[in-house]
This record gives sequence, C-alpha cells and structure tokens, in this order.
Amino acid sequence: MLVDVARLEREYFERRPDFNDPNQLQGPVAPGRHCRRGTANREQCAELLGRTRMSRDASLPPFPPEYRASGLLLHVTSLPSPYGIGDVGPAALAWIDRLAECGQSWWQALPLGPTGYGNSPYSSLSSFAGNALLISPDWLIEDGLLHASDCQADSFPLNQVDYNAVIPFKQRLLEKAWANFSRGARSDLRASYEQFRYDQAHWLEDYALFLALTQLPRFFGRFWAKSAELVDCDSAVLANGK
Repeated sequence: MLVDVARLEREYFERRPDFNDPNQLQGPVAPGRHCRRGTANREQCAELLGRTRMSRDASLPPFPPEYRASGLLLHVTSLPSPYGIGDVGPAALAWIDRLAECGQSWWQALPLGPTGYGNSPYSSLSSFAGNALLISPDWLIEDGLLHASDCQADSFPLNQVDYNAVIPFKQRLLEKAWANFSRGARSDLRASYEQFRYDQAHWLEDYALFLALTQLPRFFGRFWAKSAELVDCDSAVLANGK
C-alpha cells in the first residue's frame, strides 16, 4: 500500500488553518509541526486507512516521464506506542510529518487488514475490514469512550510486538469502549455508527458472523475452508452463530 505523503500533508494543513493552536497532541511530533489532537486528526487517520485500501490503479496518480520521488516502507505496527503495537494515532501523524520534512514523498504502509495465522499483514481475513489492533486508544480516550486508567498495562517490549500480550490487551480495550458506547456514552456518534453499518452492509454483517463462528468450540483453531458447514453456509450453523 502506498500513501502519498505530500498530498496528505498538503490537504491536511489546508483543512487545518488552526494547526498552530497551542493545544497540541501529546506525543512525538516533528520539529516545527503542531498537530492538535481532535476530530480533524481522527478524520485524517481514517482517510489514510481508506486510501491505502483503494486499488493500486485507483490510488496512484498518473506520473509524468520525468517524475522522480522516494519514500520508505514501514508497517503501522512498527510505529512507537505505549500500547505494545503501533496504531493509526498520534504517532502515525508524527511519522507523516517526519517523512515530509525529510523530503520523502511516499509511505509504503503494507496491508492494513485483520491478520490471521502468524499475524502477517499478508495473511488477512478480509479484503474490506481494517485491523482492530491498529485502532488508537488515544483517540478512544479523546472520544470519551475510554478513560486513561482503562489503558494502563504492564510494559510491553520496545523493539518487537508481543502479540500474545497485545491481542488480549487491545481486545479488552475495544470491548470496554463498545460497552460504554452501548450504554449511551457519546450518543452523538450513534448516527455515524449507523451510517457506517448502512454504507458497509455488503460485507460487514457477513464478516462479523464469520468471526463469531470461528470462535465457536467446533470451529476454533480450524482453517475455515476445511469446515464444510461454513463454506456451504449451513443455515443451522449460521443461526447458532448469530
């Protein structure tokens, strides 16, 4: 996946005339850049995810013959984070700033889908869904769906991702955020949530059902293609999953 750093920077700051506001995000930012944590930042991260999930032909602009540019390859999980794994949060924005200031034009981010066996970005369970591990706890705190105290955890390794520790930690945070949302926290987000469900209905419910079914004891740990009931969409099995 390729991300046009220059275009993201330009469009982001064109939409953010207040980016020098002293109410800045807490975390590493490139010198001279001041990015306030807020709705625009979260929208920028969502736009980044959306663009990287476009097809190659649709996402790359036409290049003139004399075009020359450089960039770097880095998966989002490799960004620094106190939560054990890099995410699409403040560190991602700081990374884009750093690339732009170093004269780089492209960020090759690799696939961002939910991973399967081995936690490889090239072993994705969906062509549409994003990896829930890349959701930023910082944005969930800012949205009022989590408290900072919810995100306290034992220290994680600094130079690698310990998925055995990160997955249950992130899962607990997401379940907590969903419980708070379901109980009425940030009810103003309900319309956006319902709109997302409507817009993505062509894949969302089937994918959620698939994940639920794979957690049933009879399917847990099994490759789904070897489960005839799932492949054939057996109505009784699907009903049980629902």
